[in-house]
Amino acid sequence: MFYISDIYLKDNIQGLFINISATLISIPIVFIAYEIWQEKTHKKLNESVYSFATNEMTQNLLKIKGQMKLFMEGAFVYFDNNDIVIDDEDIGNIKLTVREKYQLENINNEEFEDNEDDIYSLEKDTIAPLIYDNRYLYFQILNLDISFLVEDMEKVLNNSFIMERLDDEKTQIIVHLIEALKMLDSFINLNDNLFLKTDIKIDNLEVKKVDKNIYQLVYKEKNYKQILEIKQILEKIKVDKLTKVYIVNPDYCIIFGDLVHEVLGCIKDWIDGRESIFADYSTAQIRRL
Repeated sequence: MFYISDIYLKDNIQGLFINISATLISIPIVFIAYEIWQEKTHKKLNESVYSFATNEMTQNLLKIKGQMKLFMEGAFVYFDNNDIVIDDEDIGNIKLTVREKYQLENINNEEFEDNEDDIYSLEKDTIAPLIYDNRYLYFQILNLDISFLVEDMEKVLNNSFIMERLDDEKTQIIVHLIEALKMLDSFINLNDNLFLKTDIKIDNLEVKKVDKNIYQLVYKEKNYKQILEIKQILEKIKVDKLTKVYIVNPDYCIIFGDLVHEVLGCIKDWIDGRESIFADYSTAQIRRL
């Protein structure tokens, strides 16, 4: 009987030790597996947040790019290079003509290969002449204010959830861009005579009041009409005044161009970091900055 008990106890003790050993081995394995799962989950979260952060940043950059294009193209910013013909032979009366559909279909692409929308590649000393030659509608420059662009960028900078996922290089670009925008904003606000009124006329552009404080800038010719921009204007103003043409004060063209170039340089730095593709929520499209 003692012999049988001894054998039974030995078997149970042996089994117990085996179970304990298996448990001791499995605990580290489970722990390691959990750590690996945690690391992968955290990495995936970081990648998602990084993608979200860069996309939000790029959306802001798109708005900034649009404003810089307005400064560089003036009244013609609404049209692609091959959409219209600009007849400025009579400098006091600029005529615009939208190309017919058949004309657009038969345009030689080489004719416009040097006019592609690549404002980031422009040299510093080429922007001032562009601004000097530009014509701006009062509709465009009335209550001109870019402080909202600064505020949007500062919101990104103050969002620790986003900023913690960006590397130092991206953070530096954001800081530099905010500084450049603030300089440009101050320059615009401190110079009341930045834009000068002229007697120049631009055909086929008109402004209509469509509702209380709501105005439309419209391109219109014989059988064609296109709404270019809708804007809220709170102060009382005669509609015909909104199509008056202005130019940039020649005394300010160089510094204005330099400040615009500084802003565009920051956007180019961001793009050079391969962050130019983004999801545009407003149009539900994947776009390039």
